[in-house]
Amino acid sequence: MKTRILSIMMMAMTTIIMSSTSANAIERVLRSASSLENAKDPAMTIENWMTSEVLWNNSLGSNFEMAAENGLDMEAWMTNTIVWDMSVVAKDDAMTLETWMTTPMMWDMMGNEMETGLSLEAWMVNSMVWGNGGAVLETAAENPLVLSDWMLNEENWK
Repeated sequence: MKTRILSIMMMAMTTIIMSSTSANAIERVLRSASSLENAKDPAMTIENWMTSEVLWNNSLGSNFEMAAENGLDMEAWMTNTIVWDMSVVAKDDAMTLETWMTTPMMWDMMGNEMETGLSLEAWMVNSMVWGNGGAVLETAAENPLVLSDWMLNEENWK
């Protein structure tokens, strides 16, 4: 009952709003997009030649001509070996595994850059910076990511 009354009231309000906004219209003139829409075609009539079978049956063959294709000839440049023989590009040697690549001492000597740990700074949680005015939640620790069985199932990734 309550829903029926509410829907009737909403329809009535919508009708009132729609009728009151159109009543305030200044000018009610139908405008066309272009002057071409107002152009009138002269009266069309069917003439005798339009329906004459004699004309259409005889003219079909004369309206269409079969264009003869020129034969494709083999030209000299198409078979010239100088045109098609490209210069040989130098080939690279196959990549090989060198001793310095597998020596642990070489890799231990290289300096390892350590990234500094990320920390939560004051501006990151300041509501004045972000302009939302609400409280910002701080988390004590981030939960570790867990590898689930569904992640390893190939059917889930197709």
